[in-house]
This record gives sequence, C-alpha cells and structure tokens, in this order.
Amino acid sequence: MNPTFKDITNSDDCTSDDGKRKRDDKEENVFIKSKKTYRSPEKKAMEKSDPNEELREMLRTLLMDNKNKANEMVELKEMMGSMIVEMKEIRKENN
Repeated sequence: MNPTFKDITNSDDCTSDDGKRKRDDKEENVFIKSKKTYRSPEKKAMEKSDPNEELREMLRTLLMDNKNKANEMVELKEMMGSMIVEMKEIRKENN
C-alpha cells in the first residue's frame, strides 16, 4: 500500500493539533542566537558599558556640586556676618 500525499501530511509526528507543521526547538532559537551587527562603534561601546555607570557618574557630579554650593553658602554667611559687624560700627561712629 503506497501512502498518499494526504497521509504523509497528516502524520502525527510532523503536524500539530491545528494542522500546522511542528517545529523543533532548534528552529525557534535561530533568531535569538543571531549575532547583532553594529553600524557605528559608538553605539557598540555604549551598549557594552554599564547603563548604571552613567547614572552613577551623574550622581557623583551632583553630589560634588552640592558640596561646593554648601561651602560657598558658608563663606557667604561669614562675609555677611563680618559686613553686619562693620555696618554696626559705622552707625555707632556716625551717631
């Protein structure tokens, strides 16, 4: 008895329940395993670097700026204090 085309296509080992061809696990991973081709070296270098490193660097910069601003505020307060003392002395001299 020779198998017909219909018999071959409907065999259980080749088709799934909905009549579509079964795929091996190897076939599904073809696109996942494909190597990415980069168009520019900057993009490649950027993707390889740690994405959190940029955020850490920004945070370090902000913290240093904050410290600098705090030091400036202390200096300004000291200057204002000395100016207030000078102004009081000048007022005493004028009165």
